Amino acid sequence: MAPAPAETGPGHRCSAGARQSSATSRGPLAKHGRERTQLPADLSANVAWLRERTPLPICIGFGISQPEHVRLLRTVADGLIVGSALVRQVAAAAVRPRAQVLHEIGDYAATLLAALNP
Repeated sequence: MAPAPAETGPGHRCSAGARQSSATSRGPLAKHGRERTQLPADLSANVAWLRERTPLPICIGFGISQPEHVRLLRTVADGLIVGSALVRQVAAAAVRPRAQVLHEIGDYAATLLAALNP
């Protein structure tokens, strides 16, 4: 079953899973699918607003792509979703050797994981 969207605050949406096992908040995706270099100033406040309304774990996605994003959000969210940034790297496999792309994806993931540690 697909998540059902729900309003979270002015101009923001969240999704609560069909079994209500988590809530997902849209994060820093810029217009036209480009990644932001900076997080929205009100993101932490929006997550705090959502926390007041649900006991579910909160995950943030849509534009999480840099270690700086992870460092800033590691104490705000219960989970961070990195999707499009990884998909872009996988797409590069069409023009570069697969082994090279896989190595780069591993290195990229390692930088994001390292940013989870204080």
